[in-house]
Amino acid sequence: MLSSSGKRRRLALPVLMLYVIDTYTAETYMGQEMTRLQTVVELPEFQRRAKAIMSDQEREAAIDFIAANPETGVSLGGGLRKVRIPREGGGKSGGFRTVYVFGGTHMPIFLITVFAKNEKANLSKSEQAAAVEMSKALVAKYGDAT
Repeated sequence: MLSSSGKRRRLALPVLMLYVIDTYTAETYMGQEMTRLQTVVELPEFQRRAKAIMSDQEREAAIDFIAANPETGVSLGGGLRKVRIPREGGGKSGGFRTVYVFGGTHMPIFLITVFAKNEKANLSKSEQAAAVEMSKALVAKYGDAT
């Protein structure tokens, strides 16, 4: 484009293109729901057991899965949940059982323990009762929903 002085003027096309890209990008992502991850706290018992029976990749995958899907496990009462986590190269049925506290989206998830399915299928009644009491205490302490 020529200006009145006869010199060529540059159009601000790149700015226009950025605006168009930004507008369409925002419209594309605004309609999609973003995965919300929660903070996860590994309690000492979980850390000890995970180190003994899981690889680092399996432990990290379990944490990532629970952070993204905190309500997926079976409720054991008092905010306590149990979820099956597959073993590397295996299925969920032969994998790990992770016991954790989920008191809602307003507090961290607390990983209590983990055990292999071939070790035991469930917590004993006394283990579950103790875990439920711990869960209730954690929810009471950290569960203030603002």
